[in-house]
Amino acid sequence: MTDAFQDTLQTGISIATYVTQTANAPSEYGIILYLAHNKDSNKWYIAIAFGTATNEAFISRKINSGPWSNWEKISVTK
Repeated sequence: MTDAFQDTLQTGISIATYVTQTANAPSEYGIILYLAHNKDSNKWYIAIAFGTATNEAFISRKINSGPWSNWEKISVTK
């Protein structure tokens, strides 16, 4: 994958890996879970990323023709 912020996703769930050369990735290496819904002119995407070097998770979203949001770190409390 060359860019973590995909412009076209099929409705459903998909998974991809990213590395240091991947544009718009939230960390150096990891896995992204994409949740996508496309219907008529609606395009709703959620990306949840998990870094492999640390115990961190991130979330980003894209609604319709708008841009992807910046990655936000998901906070986990114990």
